Amino acid sequence: MLQDFFGRSGKQPDLVTAQDIFVYAHGPRLSGKQPSAITIGSRIACLSSFHRFLIRMDIVQSNPCDKLQRPKVSPSPPRGLSGDQVHQLLAVVPDSPVGLRDRAIILTLVLTGRRRAEVLGMKAGDLSVEGNRTYYTYRGKGGKRGRRELPQPALEDQGGSGGLRQGHGYHSAGGATLAVTLAEP
Repeated sequence: MLQDFFGRSGKQPDLVTAQDIFVYAHGPRLSGKQPSAITIGSRIACLSSFHRFLIRMDIVQSNPCDKLQRPKVSPSPPRGLSGDQVHQLLAVVPDSPVGLRDRAIILTLVLTGRRRAEVLGMKAGDLSVEGNRTYYTYRGKGGKRGRRELPQPALEDQGGSGGLRQGHGYHSAGGATLAVTLAEP
């Protein structure tokens, strides 16, 4: 991005103005499309960070990006599968130990909203039963630990042919991840 900006502007860093950065940040992409608010913000952030570095190195005296207002970015709506799409996905999962593992993983991902690494990193020891509820412990983003209730469909296959409670990993011991232990017969 820096090479693109300085190549287009043809200016040395100490001669760059806020207007130069504004024109670059809001200018069309190489494809000719107008940039999104996220792209504009990224361009300004990149040039601002570079100018902060140049200030620390005593190469420039000010950051021209400080004069610019960054666009407001509205988060995009979450994308996911519809209920019908989840049913279609589960319909093609085979009724084997590996298939039951995959079904439990898919249901856990869909019903809990946990990140892929959080679900695939879960170990059998991360599950605990209290009364008629099962809880899972997870390591989230930044190493943060959390504990939540595991939805029943992830525990027991709706068709009754398997799931975590039927022995496909629920009672596995040791440090193997559920993704591995669920596949063991």
